[in-house]
Amino acid sequence: MNMTNLNLIILLLFKVSCIGGLQPNCNDDKELFANYLDTYKAQSLPFNLDRKGIANLRRTDIKHYFKLNGAYNKFLPNEIGKIDSLNSSNFSSLFLLPKLNDITIVLLMQDILIESPQYNPTRIHMISYNKDGGIVDFQEIAVFHPDVSEAFVRITDNYEIEKRSYQFKLNTNKEFSSLFYMIESIFKYKVSAFGIVEEVSKSKIEGYFEGNEEGYKLIKKLN
Repeated sequence: MNMTNLNLIILLLFKVSCIGGLQPNCNDDKELFANYLDTYKAQSLPFNLDRKGIANLRRTDIKHYFKLNGAYNKFLPNEIGKIDSLNSSNFSSLFLLPKLNDITIVLLMQDILIESPQYNPTRIHMISYNKDGGIVDFQEIAVFHPDVSEAFVRITDNYEIEKRSYQFKLNTNKEFSSLFYMIESIFKYKVSAFGIVEEVSKSKIEGYFEGNEEGYKLIKKLN
């Protein structure tokens, strides 16, 4: 085999490996990542997603957002798809947050297809990427699953995150029949300079809550 044929074979192998995603630094992958980010809408910080906000995302015509499929799935953490492995999911790009050094951060919406659309769980994930499009970390930051669980989030301009999560419980107390019986969990996170979502603190309260468009307010705490 002469050197010309050998060089041709090496070039072909490189191109095939690039298309197959085996070379993370290929120009094709960088262009694909740039196109993937273009499907997100730029969003400044601070950012607040309350009960009304996540409900509006669920009601919004999905054509306002880009429905992820095909080649872009390589930028989604495998673990997200395993949250409910018995049911399929639709993924939609939502918001592109300000860069943190060389880290790119997005908010992704996941609709898990279980029942009729109004009862399907919706989850919002934060995903951080390095400059080459490699996944650094991810964290679920908001949830809307009617009559089961809800979670809302606030993100400051220096990437401090507060997630308030609510787990619904059966209310059999007639005295508080007009209230929600729930467990409230408050998670605080901080995104590091390297894009890692670090848990800072966690607290939990069980009791009866009053609900409005923004979220829930504790009325009676249980010991």
